[in-house]
Amino acid sequence: MKAGQFSYVEYLPIKGYNADDAEYYGFSASKGHWIVVDEDMNELAASDAPVVLDKESSTGNTKFKAVRAGKCSLKYVIDENVYPTRAGASTYTKNSEITTAVLAVTVDDGITYEITGDYTGVVNAPPESLEGDDKLQAGVFDADDLEIDREYIWQKREKDSRGIKLTSDGIVSFTKPGTFHVRIKDKNEKLYSDWKEIKAEVYGDDTSGIGSGNDYDDEEEIPATEYAEEGTIFVISGKYTGGVSNDTESIEGSGKLSVAAYEDSGQEQNVLYSWEARDDSDGMTLTEDGHVSFTRTGSYYVRVKSGPVYSEWVEIHANQKAPASLTRIPTPTGNTYTGESVDILAADVVCEGGTAVYALGTDDTTEPTAYSSDMPTAVSAGKYYVWCKVLGDENHDNSEPVCIVAEIVSASDGSDASGDTSGDDGGNTSGEDTPASSTVGSSGSGCNAGFSVLGLGMMAAVIIGRKTR
Repeated sequence: MKAGQFSYVEYLPIKGYNADDAEYYGFSASKGHWIVVDEDMNELAASDAPVVLDKESSTGNTKFKAVRAGKCSLKYVIDENVYPTRAGASTYTKNSEITTAVLAVTVDDGITYEITGDYTGVVNAPPESLEGDDKLQAGVFDADDLEIDREYIWQKREKDSRGIKLTSDGIVSFTKPGTFHVRIKDKNEKLYSDWKEIKAEVYGDDTSGIGSGNDYDDEEEIPATEYAEEGTIFVISGKYTGGVSNDTESIEGSGKLSVAAYEDSGQEQNVLYSWEARDDSDGMTLTEDGHVSFTRTGSYYVRVKSGPVYSEWVEIHANQKAPASLTRIPTPTGNTYTGESVDILAADVVCEGGTAVYALGTDDTTEPTAYSSDMPTAVSAGKYYVWCKVLGDENHDNSEPVCIVAEIVSASDGSDASGDTSGDDGGNTSGEDTPASSTVGSSGSGCNAGFSVLGLGMMAAVIIGRKTR
């Protein structure tokens, strides 16, 4: 609601239910009234409440009117002298003995908080402001959509252990690559903007030992010690496909499902939870810690629970064969043009259930068709789209492909190492993103490839990004 708007409590339908969840015979909405309460269900005085109640003498109806910005709830309470505790009893039901209806109300004064622009940070770089030229722009606007001067503070959605640190004045730093969410809000924390997505990438020799996301670093999460409370929201992302076998594996992890829990304010929290399967899950065995096995193919539904809170059901699948997987996606080596053929990916791939294969593509959305187990090499400066997947063995299906975007950069003066700006190999000197001459080289790779990162002696390139189809 906006300040000045109003409605009537008579428009709010109320029903009573007994302990057996059946409608209570004799219940009447007129045998009670509404009050305004805070988040702890304490009644608010009219001078403090964002909403006030006023009974109109002309109609007898009770109006609830928004008078100031803030959050509160309307709570229905019964008259405590009208509902006997049992037939013929002289004692009556108290509000403290039952659960009554509560309607959350947010009142704003027409002020909106907005964030525009884009921001991509660098892992392990010095802290810097989210705001500025070519970064994010935050603003506060009145009811006429005119920008006004009003102080605000910054808030992040993810925990520190996810890899982001953010101060209230918008100074951010990252310890891990990934996608994060930030917003601004007023200092009373009653009004706020929508969440804005930001990113962090790994540059230069920070790539050593880093995989395709937050799944390959050595930092441990802070262990959860408590279950979720009412109002917690669980979000399950990713997907999972298993194979029919007696083997069990976790449905959580890299390339599988991930679980996050958020307070109603949007702040991520760390809580205990367990997994459960839907009743129609014959053919699947699922443990509380999320380990699964299948006896037949099909689609199944799982969710997590924590205390009184449940997530939505999510669909998982079982194939006749388990899919192979890329446990660690190969990283770009990072090279400067020298006129010599170089590996454009490090031999740090780790896979399960088959052999890693590669193909050079034209972009990061169109998968090529010709794959090879040879590690790709290139000569010319330019950007290269290397697709990688695992060819499954006799017990596994092929994995999903991923595209790794790597680059060989020109020398700092804009020429190649020999001073020839054109290059006999048709090098890319136009500034376009299309790769020039390149081959899939002869340096073999596969599941047994080593973990050493090649080419760091001439490090000058960056990880442009990794994308999955």
